[in-house]
Amino acid sequence: MSQELKNIEVNEINSEIQKSVPIGKAFRDHGFKIRKNVIDVFLVKISPQLKTAFRTNSDFAKSRLSEFYAKKENIEPIIYGTVVEIYSPDFREPVINDTDVAQINPSTSAFNNIGISINEIWERLGKDNDWDDISEIFNQAKHDSLSSVEFFKKKIKNLQGLELPVE
Repeated sequence: MSQELKNIEVNEINSEIQKSVPIGKAFRDHGFKIRKNVIDVFLVKISPQLKTAFRTNSDFAKSRLSEFYAKKENIEPIIYGTVVEIYSPDFREPVINDTDVAQINPSTSAFNNIGISINEIWERLGKDNDWDDISEIFNQAKHDSLSSVEFFKKKIKNLQGLELPVE
């Protein structure tokens, strides 16, 4: 698939998403596989409006910041965007646990800076997110990606009804 055709298809998918089709469903309906590169998991203080929408009395919710990857057969993966998911406290307890921490990876740009390609990231995300064989440079890339994580957290903080960070 040419880059031009891929861009046209992604633009069509983006139009569907803007009309409220869930991101994953829109890409899967067009024959893409999807994966998420989790770059942080954190708690947010939720607004009264979000508490009402979630039908909860909890003041906090767990959120996950991820790079949303999509890939079709025989083409390089693309990053559709960086997304934050905020989970209802009844669905996911607002506590960061060991599983959450184990999911956290460097950003794609930090991976690229240490020589890890987008194809390798895609493959490893699909193989239990295993980086044990390169743990030293993985940890360095994770450290190097903290500034981009903070950038996104600041953008999220500006959304109405959320307070960050919650430590």
